[in-house]
Order: sequence, then C-alpha cells, then structure tokens
Amino acid sequence: MTEDLGSEVAGTLVLAAVTLACVLPVALLVGVLGGTRPGSRVDRALNALVVALGAIPEFALGMVLAAVFALQLGWFPATAAGLPGGSLVDQPAVLVLPVAVLVAKHLCALARQIRIGVADARDAPYATHLRLLGVSERAVLLRTVVPNGIAPAVQQLARTVDGLLGGVLVVEAMFGLPGVGAGFVEAVRARDLPVVQGYAILFVVTTVVVNVLADVAARRLVPQRDVVT
Repeated sequence: MTEDLGSEVAGTLVLAAVTLACVLPVALLVGVLGGTRPGSRVDRALNALVVALGAIPEFALGMVLAAVFALQLGWFPATAAGLPGGSLVDQPAVLVLPVAVLVAKHLCALARQIRIGVADARDAPYATHLRLLGVSERAVLLRTVVPNGIAPAVQQLARTVDGLLGGVLVVEAMFGLPGVGAGFVEAVRARDLPVVQGYAILFVVTTVVVNVLADVAARRLVPQRDVVT
C-alpha cells in the first residue's frame, strides 16, 4: 500500500506542479490585462475566451484533444498506459494533453478573480491619491494595483491547488495517468477500508494545509495599516 500510495502521490504532484506552472502566468496575464482595461475590446475578448474554455466539460475537451493531436496528428501519446518509463517525469509528452485540459478548466475562475480584483484596485481611492501625488501610472499599477488586486485571488488559487492535489479523476482516467484520484476510486471499488481511510486523511490534511498557506499569503499581499496611538 505504501509504495502504491507513494507512486500515486508522486504522479499527482507532478501533474499539479506542471498545471500550476502553466495556468498561473496565463491567468495573471489575462486578469491584469482585463482588469487594467475594464470594458475594452481586449477585456471582452479575453473574458469571452476564458469563459468559453471553462464551459467545456473536461471529458469533452480531452476527447477532442486526444482525437486531433494524438490519433490524427500523432504529436502526443493519447494515454500513459503501456508506455515505458518509471514516472511521468521520464515521459513529459504524456503530460501535454492532460495539462491542457486542466489549464482550460482552472483558467476561467482564476483569471476572472484576478481581473475583478485588479479592476477594483485600479479605481480605489488609494490608487487615485497616488496619481494625484504625481506617481506614474506604471508605478501605481505595479506597486499598488496589481499586489492588492491579486490578493483576493489567492483563495481561488488555494481551491485550484486543493482540487489538483485531491486528484483529478476524469483526467487521470481518460489519459491513464497514475494518481491519487484513480487510486482512491480503485480502493473504493475493492472495498479496501484502510486504504480508503488513508486517502481520506490525505485529502483532509491537504485541504487544511493549502487553505492555511493561502490565508497567510493573502495577508502578506495586502498592505496592513499600523494603528498609532
């Protein structure tokens, strides 16, 4: 059990790390571009794009990507089952399609949250006050608007990380990836109660740790006002 759980956790960590490395810069770019130009053509186009991607079910997008890029073009393998290599790190091509599906799933909520936060911070009184003091718009955006705007999105990022570390069952099953979600389903199917309890403890600990770290990060991002008495 320990060896199986270790390999499944390692697979989930690799998939989650690659997905976050892809979705974070894209969401930040989309959110900041839309939030600094609310109501513009760029904002509306980016908003429509991320909403459309987020509305596509995982299994449908996965099937389309596998049919086009794996079966027809042959650029990437359609599944990790039967491929040589000890881990997903040894065969990075297997991760391309599942990571694309996960990025499309999580991009919408994260980018829209950043966009809303940046748009609110852009028109906040403290940003207006800095402009009246002669601070350049670039400095206002980079030093004040963006840090304050992305702070509320930290909680959405925590939910994204929690969902990725908790196992993405549909993606793992579709692409034959070893992971926590697939292992949990197999344990339930086999009615292996000790293994199910182990997975449950893992999910709970992951959720608590991720949310505590998100609270700390959000507090650090938002400037604190010291009360002088």
